[in-house]
Order: sequence, then structure tokens, then C-alpha cells
Amino acid sequence: MMAKPVDQEGNPYVGPRTFTQAQRRLFFGREREARDLLARVLSERLVLFYAQSGAGKSSLLHARLIPQLREVGYAVLPVARVSGELPAGVESVDNIYLFNLMLNLDQSEGDPNRLAGLTLSQFLARLSSDDGEHYYYDQAHLAVQVAGDAASSATQPYVLIIDQFEEIIMTHLGRWQERGEFFRQLDQAMADD
Repeated sequence: MMAKPVDQEGNPYVGPRTFTQAQRRLFFGREREARDLLARVLSERLVLFYAQSGAGKSSLLHARLIPQLREVGYAVLPVARVSGELPAGVESVDNIYLFNLMLNLDQSEGDPNRLAGLTLSQFLARLSSDDGEHYYYDQAHLAVQVAGDAASSATQPYVLIIDQFEEIIMTHLGRWQERGEFFRQLDQAMADD
């Protein structure tokens, strides 16, 4: 009997699978869309990229956009989502969407409670990376540091990608009032940086 494929969280795959950055060479076509999306991301501070479910948005992000952004000198933060349940040991958070975003960006094994009361600006100001690919919240650090050299990385532009953004209206329906604060903090984070 053959085992059914599962995703990184151990859930069975349903529908098409997203191409990863490692599968970039297997992703064909969509060159015009990739070029147009890259141009838009490079020229605008905020881009909303949308299409119907299953159209290949996530594959285009992972197999084309992220590698292209890195090639032109941008740091790309881990692709994050706003959905998810509170981890064990976390009793409550002010904003479930912001907390999930920060939890997705922080790739450390640190206590998630340390993120519960942060604003997005506070979190991003202390987001660090030693290799430019794996990021962690560093309470002692005061600026985004990417790949070692603090002098050069302090000015390196970076991109925050929120995948499956429709989850902000599809999940945590009882916490709908937190959506407005999510957008206010996203706006503030862009203004602060």
C-alpha cells in the first residue's frame, strides 16, 4: 500500500501542490506574469497580487518572484500567513492576525509568548538573519540584519510576502474587529521603515 503525500505540517495534500524555490527549474511558462509582478514589486511599496484559487499564485511567488528578488539584491523574508491557531502555552494575543504573521516570520524555537504584545513595527525592527534565508526575532537587536554585515544589511531592501491573504477574512471570524488594527499596523510598519 502506498502512503498518501502530506505537506510540511503532515496534512494530506488536497488539490494541486505549490512549486517550491527548489523546483524553480521545473516551473515553465508564466514569464510575462513573473516579469510584470517583479516590476510591480520593485516599483511599489505595497502590491496585492490576486487571482482565483488554484491559478498558481503561490507557485509563481516561490518559483519565480522570490529568486528574482534575491538576484536583484532584495532580502526576502519568509513567506508568511495570517491564519493559524494559538500554540500551546499561549493564552491570548491582542491581534490573532498580527501574531500569526510574526509567528510565521520568526523561525526560531523561542517562546511564542514573547511576540504576543508586540506591534508589527517593533517585531520587524528586531528581525534578524545570519544567512539571509532563516529569520528570527532578536530582542536585543534594533534593526533588520541580513546575512552578517550590519552596515550593508541595514540598507538592504527587503520584501514581506503574505501568502493566502484571503485568510484574513476567512479565518477567526469571531475576531473580525482585529482586521482593522492589522491594516493600521501594516501601514505603520511601512511608514516606520
